[in-house]
Parts: sequence; C-alpha cells; structure tokens
Amino acid sequence: MKFEDHTQKNDTLAEIISQYHHRSSKNKQALEQLAAIPSNISRSLFTPGHFTASGFVFDTTFEHMVLIEHPFLKMWLQPGGHIEEGDQSIEAAIRREIFEETGLGQLSMLRDQNQRPLVHFDIHEIPENPKKNEPAHLHFDIRCAFTTQATELPANREISAAAFIRIDQLSHINTDESVRKSVAYYLKNKQLHLSLE
Repeated sequence: MKFEDHTQKNDTLAEIISQYHHRSSKNKQALEQLAAIPSNISRSLFTPGHFTASGFVFDTTFEHMVLIEHPFLKMWLQPGGHIEEGDQSIEAAIRREIFEETGLGQLSMLRDQNQRPLVHFDIHEIPENPKKNEPAHLHFDIRCAFTTQATELPANREISAAAFIRIDQLSHINTDESVRKSVAYYLKNKQLHLSLE
C-alpha cells in the first residue's frame, strides 16, 4: 500500500475509506470528497482541511496505552501528526510519528480477519494558531492501533511528556471524547486481533 504519486495515494486513501466499517454516512461523504483533492495531505490545505495519521499503542494486556501531552492543544492524545510526502504509506506515516514522539519502534498492528488494518476515523477542528499563521481548520485523522512489548518509553524521544496511561483512568485525565471512542473501538475488537496471533 505504497503511494508514489498523488493518484496512487488517493487510491490508497479510497481503499482505506471503503474498509472503514464504523462511519456515519456524513463522515463517509466528507472523507471521499477530501480523498479526491490531490493536495489532501498538505498541511497548508485549510479548506476544508487535510488528512492526518495517528496511532493508538497498547501494551499486551490492553490495560495501558501510550499518550502524549500535545504541545499546542495541551491535552493528552495519541501520537500522530501530518503525513509527509516521503512517507511510503499511511501505516509508515503512523509508525514514523509514533517513533518520533514516543521512541517506540517494535510494534504489532491490530488487523481484522482479512489482515486489513483496524482503521478508525475522526474529524476534528484544530483551533487557529497565530504563531504559525494558521487559521482554524479540520483534521481528517486516519487512526490505526498497535501493541508493544515495552512497558517503559525510551528516553530518546521527541516529546518528553509521554507516558503509559492506565486505560481505566482515561475519564480522569485531560483528553477528548474522540480518544475515548477510538479506545472503545479497539478494545471491542482486541479479541479478534488476539485470535489471529
């Protein structure tokens, strides 16, 4: 699932969207419309916004997960960010972001019975950032999930405020509802992943 040009990239995005089983018809239409725009991963595309990619990393017990404190939003969120032109696939973009922000590199992706990634989507608004001269815009976030054998995060990472968080404490930390919804989706489907290992 590499994309070497915009046409191939958009075919890949369309394939991912078609595989997403838990979407509203409204979200599906918005995602398909954005997938047809050639510059849809450009961080300078503010109308309507652009695709981003993020990953949920669980320990093997599914009792803990990795979150970072976002330096701009000041919330505890899953690692992720913009898709770079050099990323060879959506999965590669997510793995790169996870490694940069948390230092974790040895990850096992959660997949369905057809070996396709368990994908979750979220569309959320990013507030205006005057320091970067960026207006408010939407992030169309493609989410995948992984497990790690690690129990601690490496010291060499981009974001110092990163940690394994107990999942049963999600309601007590400053995160957003989309994180809780994605976690619930992956926990619901974890047994499928475990049965395939």
